[in-house]
Amino acid sequence: MGNKRQEGTRLTSSPSFLLPWTALRFEFSLVVLSPRFWAPCMSDMESGPALAWLLLLSLLADCLKATQSRDFTVKDIIYLHPSTTPYPGGFKCFTCEKAADNYECNRWAPDIYCPRETRYCYTQHTMEVTGNSISVTKRCVPLEDCLSTGCRDSEREGHKVCTSCCEGNICNLPLPRNETDATFATTSPINQTNGHPHCMSVIVSCLWVWLGLTL
Repeated sequence: MGNKRQEGTRLTSSPSFLLPWTALRFEFSLVVLSPRFWAPCMSDMESGPALAWLLLLSLLADCLKATQSRDFTVKDIIYLHPSTTPYPGGFKCFTCEKAADNYECNRWAPDIYCPRETRYCYTQHTMEVTGNSISVTKRCVPLEDCLSTGCRDSEREGHKVCTSCCEGNICNLPLPRNETDATFATTSPINQTNGHPHCMSVIVSCLWVWLGLTL
């Protein structure tokens, strides 16, 4: 589900808004590594302010990259060839452990089916009050792990944790950011087996009534 770091992963394209900045940093690296750039500095100390400005720009670039959390959309997914479902009803989820943001999580998510004993896609999103992501965890889970969805205040002041679950193939692409998003979304009844005893009792009762009328 992300760039091809290993076999069986999804491939994603780089965000378009980063391409101009990447090219600028590449050109800057070529300039700094050039001997012609350093020669005047070694012979003339008056070039110090110019060098300081260039170093400052490099530091600002790193800071901007670190502080801006990136999101991940359907456009970032390039699907691989469909694989054989390992079991009936097999599904996949985006999976990661404490990724920096949604983009980093989904970008490197392995393209593998969830274990058979799981049924839902789980997402836990830790963020600042401003909405900036701090940590993203996604995994395949059974029903028990989806019984406490919603948002709560974190132990760290100014942080909030939102948890959501969903049913369906890679349904946990977006992040929960508020009570509206932090829900348990299912496409089928949760307790499918609970209705079977009731149906059987109704059938048995009907049979007894029918036998009583015919005898």
